[in-house]
Formats: sequence, structure tokens, C-alpha cells
Amino acid sequence: MRVHVDPIPKTLSRAMHRVGAALRAHAPAWVEVVDDVTTADVEVLHVIGADAIPYALATDRKVAVIQYCFKTAGAEDTAVWWPLWEKALVTWSYYDLPTVPRFYYAPLGIEPVFLEPGYSPAVRDITLSSGYVSGPGSEAIEEFALASARAGLRPLHLGPKPVGMSVFPRGWRSIHDCTDADLADTYRQTLYVSGLRHVEGFELPVVEGLAGGAIPICFDRPETRRWFNGLALFVPECDGPELVDGLTQLMLSGARPPVHLRAAVAQTRFDWATIARGFWSRVQEGL
Repeated sequence: MRVHVDPIPKTLSRAMHRVGAALRAHAPAWVEVVDDVTTADVEVLHVIGADAIPYALATDRKVAVIQYCFKTAGAEDTAVWWPLWEKALVTWSYYDLPTVPRFYYAPLGIEPVFLEPGYSPAVRDITLSSGYVSGPGSEAIEEFALASARAGLRPLHLGPKPVGMSVFPRGWRSIHDCTDADLADTYRQTLYVSGLRHVEGFELPVVEGLAGGAIPICFDRPETRRWFNGLALFVPECDGPELVDGLTQLMLSGARPPVHLRAAVAQTRFDWATIARGFWSRVQEGL
């Protein structure tokens, strides 16, 4: 069975390409991964927008769906998604969508490079955020940076300068297009990694930061509790000065989930081989 696993267009985030690479690395013998989507029998769709719906319905190829977002993708009414879900061999999401036919409920995984021992500084003083847009309808990038500076930590952003961020505290900087090895070393210097996505978000930096020993800070939402309870710190979902104050107090409080628990769970719950095998098994069941 010829399957295309990479995100389309190629300009989609590096993190989604990492998901495609994991599916490629753990593909079973009955799967032939192809680079040219036009030669594929099955196309894996990396869904972040409702434009995936007409695209999937127009193709003769079978599709398997990875649903990263649905409410913030311009189609909050789940009924809009049903034509896509009904066509899909499987729909995979880390959001609980129990009524979706052929549903695979699983998190994203961790690449081995983030689990391997590496540079370990005596002091962790970096806070790491990620994403492209800062604001109440997207990600709390600005509030996280301001709170980090107030707490005497170094705010670092993974990605280009965020749209919508108007205040940049002293010491703020961003990194972009670094190697996975460099990113792994950055995670190992990170004290807090942000999972502060309003409504929905992309959890991979949180998972990878967890593997590197960083402490995730997430909004207290069902999906973050499901995967990170006991591994992360949680704040009520809000924005602006209220969020800055809450994050500052949390960072200064010294609260720490147990390090040994974070490391052990990271290596089991977020193991790419197990997660990918589950996905491929459900694709095969749907054929």
C-alpha cells in the first residue's frame, strides 16, 4: 500500500514534518511510503484548517487524518467536519472526539534525540515559548515572556517574531531553524516550557520539553489534564495582566512536579514507536 505521510504544503511547521518523519520511521512492512502524493493510494492529512475538508472530498485517494485543530480552524461546529471524518480511514487526535468514527485517541510523541543524555547546565533559567501568533484567540506568548522576566528568568521563543506581540521584555530573544540537537540542548537548559494555547494548540514542544526535563505550564483544560496531569503546572485560562500575574506567582512559587516521574512517563506515554504503530494498525483496519 503506497502512502504519503508528509504535510502539504511543505511550508507547514517543522513540528508537523517531524510527525510525518515519525510515521515514516515506524511504517510497517505493508506500507510503502512515497514522496509523490499523486502516486499514493492513501494520503495522511495534517489538518489545521477547514480547507482540508473540500480537499479530502475532491481526491480519489483514501485519506487518514491527523486532527491538530478543529475549533480554531474556522469550523467550530463539529458537524462541519463530519464529511471528512466519514471518509477518513482513521482520524487521530489528542483531543477527545469520542463520536468520530474510526477514532484514534493518542498524543504526539518524542524523537529519540530529545531523550538522549546531552548538555546539562548547573542552572536552568530559560523559559521557552513557541508559536506564531500572540493574543487571546491564539497563544499566550507575550504574557509568558513578561512573567518570565518578572521572575528573573530568560524568555526565549522558538520560532520567528510572533505576530500580535507588542511588548518585548529585556532579554527576550527568539531562535529559528536550529538543528534538533541544538533544540534538545535548549530544552535541557529550560526551566518552564509554555503550553499556553487558547482554545486549542499544538502540543509537540510541550512533550519535547518534558523529555528534556523542562516543566510544562498549561492552561487547565481537559486535553492538557488528560495527557499532562502530574507532569505539568496548570493555570486557569485567562489573558492580559491577570495571566501575567498568575504566571509570575507560579514561577516564583518553586512548584515542581517530580523530576523522576516526568522522565519515566515521557519515555512511555509519548513513545513514537508505540503511537505510530497504533496509528498504522487503525489505518489497516479501515482499508
